[in-house]
Amino acid sequence: MSDKNIRSKNNLAAQNIIRLLKLFIEKDSLSISDIEKELGFKTRQTIYSYINSLQHMGCVFSKNIHNRHTYYSLEHKDSKEVQLLLYEPLTLKTLRKYSILKKLQNKPVSEKNSLQTTIPDIKKSQFYELFNELLAEKEIYKSEEDNLFYLTGKTFMPTIQVSFDQLESLYYQLPALPSTTSHAPQYQSLYKKIAAYFDEPDSDSHIDNYICYGYFPHALNEQTLYIFNQLQSAGFSQNILKITYTSRKNLHYTKTFAVGLIVHVLEKDKLYLVGKDIQNLKKNTVIPIENISHIEKTQTKNNYYLSKEFEDLFDSMFSISTDFPVKVTLSFDDWGNIKDKISALCKQRPNASQQYDNQQIIYTDSISGLNDFANYLRQFGKAVHVLEPAELHDKLQESVKKTLDYYKRSTHE
Repeated sequence: MSDKNIRSKNNLAAQNIIRLLKLFIEKDSLSISDIEKELGFKTRQTIYSYINSLQHMGCVFSKNIHNRHTYYSLEHKDSKEVQLLLYEPLTLKTLRKYSILKKLQNKPVSEKNSLQTTIPDIKKSQFYELFNELLAEKEIYKSEEDNLFYLTGKTFMPTIQVSFDQLESLYYQLPALPSTTSHAPQYQSLYKKIAAYFDEPDSDSHIDNYICYGYFPHALNEQTLYIFNQLQSAGFSQNILKITYTSRKNLHYTKTFAVGLIVHVLEKDKLYLVGKDIQNLKKNTVIPIENISHIEKTQTKNNYYLSKEFEDLFDSMFSISTDFPVKVTLSFDDWGNIKDKISALCKQRPNASQQYDNQQIIYTDSISGLNDFANYLRQFGKAVHVLEPAELHDKLQESVKKTLDYYKRSTHE
């Protein structure tokens, strides 16, 4: 297929390629079966042909094999060819839709008629047609709780304006935002920053709460605090650093390192740097702050700190891990306080969801760090059943076996 034909949006194949490109932009990773299901393409050869066309235009895909399925992820989409393919000229219809969304960005409305006044010289029938298209395109949704029309956040992130006095109210409202909001990670990030403030509002450790993810530690040991202050002095959020540290095996490493996140892991009560080893950009690296012995500032700009890549990584991270996220599906027996525990877990996990089916709680999530997640699941005993992946089932079985072996040894001793 020539580039000229690809650019022609009147060409059916070109339209399908655009649909495929938009699907890759919307989803993190897709298998061929996923594409067949989402877009209804009839043959796999057609899908491979479309992927090849996108590659010729400058798209870069990564592949990951899981459970005998190959998953494609779109890593780069910024070529001029791709941007031209995605470009849609501004029309009067597009501008009118934009006016509706901008009005909804300020606050939800109970009557859609109130939005018609934002568009001059438009008939009511034309307005309803535009509004229904926005509903179908999932730009707008109607809440069943209060019967108000809201933005989903697909294109526009709803505006949040609060006074200091309203901050505590926002702290309790953010976790309850509907999962349909595509900007949920940004809201989750805002929630964590507010939570960090309430957790340690009067800290005298000279550590800015906003740079930490997860629960902020109430106290830091002297060594960790010393290293943390060195990181701040070196401008870790703006500059790439040379960091010397000791590994768990007592080996010494010096890495040219770009900090992406600083994470406090509640279970371990430790602070970690998560970021990029500049000599090996394909693999993310974790460094315990307390293991750092020397920090040297470089003049190279750090483009990774709190980037979307690391925001997404944190959303899937369980404990501290940079493993590739894996989709998990679990079934829990609904008894005791299990339902409350799963609900609490869902609020902490941006990619998690739960539903109820015949006295079972079905939990789905995207997890980076299956070992730590398996250890966490041990508390549920026989009430938890791993539906996928098989790897997690095996890890959970192994974790339980080790615990039983430990108790057997303790009994004999």
